[in-house]
Amino acid sequence: TVLPRILEEVLNCKDGLAQQYLMDCVIQVFPDDYHLRTLEKFLQTCVELQPEVDVKSVLINLMDRISNYAAHNEPHSNAI
Repeated sequence: TVLPRILEEVLNCKDGLAQQYLMDCVIQVFPDDYHLRTLEKFLQTCVELQPEVDVKSVLINLMDRISNYAAHNEPHSNAI
């Protein structure tokens, strides 16, 4: 897939502000279900980011996106 190559480029960029921006871009451009399938690789990349990256903010953005996806794709109960 393309994501591992993109994340590698993010890590090769040694500027913390640029890394944070690029991680936020990754969150926005890939579909929600793709994030669920590639969560482990994304989280591993977060561990390797520059120390000045606000990883908490990146993870909050990702979790917000995934939680919205989950809320809109919940199976509806038809029980009466």
